[in-house]
Amino acid sequence: MKAVSKKPANQSELLQTRQSLPVWKHKDVLIDTIMKSEHCVIVGSTGSGKTTQIPQFLYEKNLTNEGIIAITQPRRVAAISIALRVADEMDRGPVGIGPVGYSVRFEDMSSDKSTHLKYMTDGMLLREAILDPNLSRYRFIILDEAHERSLNTDILFGVVLSAAKRRSKLHSLRENPNNTLLPSKLNGLRKDIQNNKRFLPLLKIIVMSATIDPTPFLNFLGPDHTQVVYIEGRRHPIKILNVSQSLTDYVADAASVCIRIHNSKNSPLDRGILIFLTGEEEIMRCCSLIKQLSHSTNIDRMNSIKNGLAVFPLFSSLPQIQQLKALNFCDNNQRKVIVSTNLAETSITIPGIRYVIDCGRAKIKDWDPKTGFECLRVQWISKGQAWQRSGRAGREAAGVCLRLYTDSEYKNMPLQPRPQILQAPLSGVLLNLVSMNIKNPTEFPWLSSPKPSSIEAGIKLLLQLGAVVVNDDEAEPLSSKCSQDAITSTDSNKLNDSVKIPYPISLTVLGRLMSAFPLEPRFSRTLISAAYLGCLIEILSIISMLYVCPVFYVPVEKRSEFSEVQSRFRHPSGDLVSLLLVYRGFVKATKDARSQKSINSKNHSQSTIDCSIQSPSKCKLFKRNSKIQWCRANFINRSRLETAVRVRGQLKQIAQSTGLTDYMHSCGTNVEKIVQAFLLSGFQDQVV
Repeated sequence: MKAVSKKPANQSELLQTRQSLPVWKHKDVLIDTIMKSEHCVIVGSTGSGKTTQIPQFLYEKNLTNEGIIAITQPRRVAAISIALRVADEMDRGPVGIGPVGYSVRFEDMSSDKSTHLKYMTDGMLLREAILDPNLSRYRFIILDEAHERSLNTDILFGVVLSAAKRRSKLHSLRENPNNTLLPSKLNGLRKDIQNNKRFLPLLKIIVMSATIDPTPFLNFLGPDHTQVVYIEGRRHPIKILNVSQSLTDYVADAASVCIRIHNSKNSPLDRGILIFLTGEEEIMRCCSLIKQLSHSTNIDRMNSIKNGLAVFPLFSSLPQIQQLKALNFCDNNQRKVIVSTNLAETSITIPGIRYVIDCGRAKIKDWDPKTGFECLRVQWISKGQAWQRSGRAGREAAGVCLRLYTDSEYKNMPLQPRPQILQAPLSGVLLNLVSMNIKNPTEFPWLSSPKPSSIEAGIKLLLQLGAVVVNDDEAEPLSSKCSQDAITSTDSNKLNDSVKIPYPISLTVLGRLMSAFPLEPRFSRTLISAAYLGCLIEILSIISMLYVCPVFYVPVEKRSEFSEVQSRFRHPSGDLVSLLLVYRGFVKATKDARSQKSINSKNHSQSTIDCSIQSPSKCKLFKRNSKIQWCRANFINRSRLETAVRVRGQLKQIAQSTGLTDYMHSCGTNVEKIVQAFLLSGFQDQVV
């Protein structure tokens, strides 16, 4: 989908807004500190302008001539929305055409020729590091929202620092080409420099965090090489209110509090409300409850100017257009209410928010390295996250945060969130590291070292999948041409749980194929197996559907009808084939709609006459065949299916680029091959 940056009517207003940000008065100090130190840690609360302004400061000083600036974000919506905002402020062309671009999984709006500021998810920079471990395109890498300690951001710390050290050695070698004290393994680099090959400038790392204590980042980068700059945030007072006793249904209570605020005579409509809940189901239920309560208090239909209430859900799987609609909505005749996950906790700016209703919880992934099972659990957030959430109410003026938990519950919260790397499966991370020729994961510079059991569990899975081999000198890697037997084997590389992993480990040819796909190793292994089983066409569709699941959206009032609809897609072979049937149905509905539209445009006048003389049921044929009508009739989330189509297209391109073009076959009605590809290849250890 092409991103569109809506240009403001008055550019001077944007400049005034920039100049009012706390970071603006630190502009000269920041530039001076960044350029004089090897690395820099910038500490400033949410709303200080770090993310949008500091990259612009560097650009305006012409510091991108030797390489561009990467600004990483933990979430795709943040990368996209911030890029759009910065493009507006710079006024030098739209995103992807002017100096600002973004890159998120399955969507790249950047240009090798014009992009100087590249906002990207941390995972996308990791993908680039696999192909280019020195990150040669970049002069500055800004690791934003470092305090969140997301899995990919933690890994990036080690990857980026390693790249910076390598480039520093290259720099020293260029300055002193005859220095005999440098390691002998740099002799090849000496020859490259003597042959006038491309010289890479020093890579500067800028860490931006909202946490009060930057010590972990400072110690990791090296206190002798790193400077810290503190930026004060906005100082609008925030009144914090806690409930007196624990709540049993915080979703219903959040909706009730929202309506009470809305009906208050002392609360003008321009004061928006932000509600934090844990997931999509809770969010949609809360939106529905707000609608019901608004009716019961004699407020007219929701999202109309008459009632003065506009409610928007906000979560990561929501389509980009709807996310931006929620973030950018502004109407003084309506009160904006955003019901969000912790997506709205950091990174993105939501103007007009004066009230925050915080449930104090979030869905956090929990993984057991012994069983290999991973699940989402609703857990208490940390005090740091609670502070971040409350701060959303005071970005523009004095605000109020209503916490749906007691003061005692707050005191029992941990100080900071636990780093994801300590509670997540590492197989995907380890595959990326081995792809970067890091053969011993224990020697990787971890920001927080994962448990040895987690590393061993990840490597064992990669061994089972055939992605790596151990003891490089002794193990026989796969041949350059993977045989069908090697790809589809179901019993090779099975390990006893008590086996200790020796080092080093190396990537196999199969593993290199797997690393080309931006998927978890289990799914990339399944996809490659499908190529040799003759069902790659089906597996591409199913994996794309799994990427966007859940694909059904059922309003509360229509759940009784859903069981009948579900039966249309049931298949005796299981849910995987059911997802395939949904995908095929959507694609067919899309083609039918295009076909009908084409016929209608060519014969518009004739079709109008036909409709006037035909029966009403036939007149509605076009509507029934349309994609939108099909999705509504089957309770399908249309935007997610559209995303699945785009994801499938990109996965297909990657498959073709890795040499699987000749394997693009369908299994037809032999759906047992689909089950075999999943259960006997990518998920063989999950079969009971």
